Amino acid sequence: MPKALVESQGDAFWEDPVGTGPFMVKEFVLGSHIPFERNPNYWEEGKPYLDEVRFDFATDDNSRVLALTGGQAQMIDGVPFAKIKTLSETAGINVQSTDVPLFLGLWFNHNRPQLADQKVRQAMQYAIDRETINTSVFQGVGTIPNSVLPAFKFDASSTDLAPYVLDLDKARQLMSESSYPDGFPITLQYPAGFAYYKQLALLLQSMWDAIGIEVELIEQDQGTETDRFYQLDYDLTFPYAEFTSDVVVPDEYAYFIADPGNGLDGFFSGWHNDEIWQMIQAFGTATSESDRAAQWPEIQQALLEETPWINVMDLPFVNASSTNVCNPLINALGANRLEDTWLKE
Repeated sequence: MPKALVESQGDAFWEDPVGTGPFMVKEFVLGSHIPFERNPNYWEEGKPYLDEVRFDFATDDNSRVLALTGGQAQMIDGVPFAKIKTLSETAGINVQSTDVPLFLGLWFNHNRPQLADQKVRQAMQYAIDRETINTSVFQGVGTIPNSVLPAFKFDASSTDLAPYVLDLDKARQLMSESSYPDGFPITLQYPAGFAYYKQLALLLQSMWDAIGIEVELIEQDQGTETDRFYQLDYDLTFPYAEFTSDVVVPDEYAYFIADPGNGLDGFFSGWHNDEIWQMIQAFGTATSESDRAAQWPEIQQALLEETPWINVMDLPFVNASSTNVCNPLINALGANRLEDTWLKE
């Protein structure tokens, strides 16, 4: 970004930002739309192919799907899992599924004493019926994780490192051994506009009620929810509607969550563990692939036992587009920069 403009304009810079991408912002109508025009100075000659791109904000699943099927939009992300089959069978529509490191990360605020108790966190893991969640919410396309982070290179397999499975007896035993044997009330924030988050939140509320944890659900727009996440103004939260990684190795996330000197406060969770941080430093500075491959599963297991937060499910990233949209490539973040995309007449 241009340093001089950012410093001179302050917050106003973001109303008309200047960057180096394939398109330039024409205007920004908050909560409505952002039209972009082709950047004639883009570094890759001949690109982008499109003259203009317009992003429209959709407030819920139905409006996204209807915009695509009705021809008001040529592409959508956040395809409802319940609509994948229907859209796949709809003439003129292509559905694209990509295995990016997409996960349903549920963050704990460790400044809340109830959630700073490891036995409570483990009990919450054992109380989750992921098989039911996968079937009823995600139409069976999810993968039950054996990590609290997205699926990364060097991860141990589920055969070598088993995921948490539903075990209410174990969950209740852990609660009885915790500092909160009688349970407690807590809030859970989740992003508005996605039917599957509402379904998921209701299921988690019911599952944790079985071990004495009374969950109040708070549905919020994505901007508010993320702002509160950065301020640690939450108990439990799904901080991002789509939570991904831009690299397939775990180093970036490992340092995000564990480095006490990065200013992120346990990636906005208030969590820290000296032993795990030492393991991560050894892993991050190892130069041998074989050493890294041996070290990471140990970190993965330590994090799974510690459960500083929960990965509810690993999911594919799914978007859909009209059949006249050519080359709708998705990158590692589950996004399409559109510099390689064009429309067929």
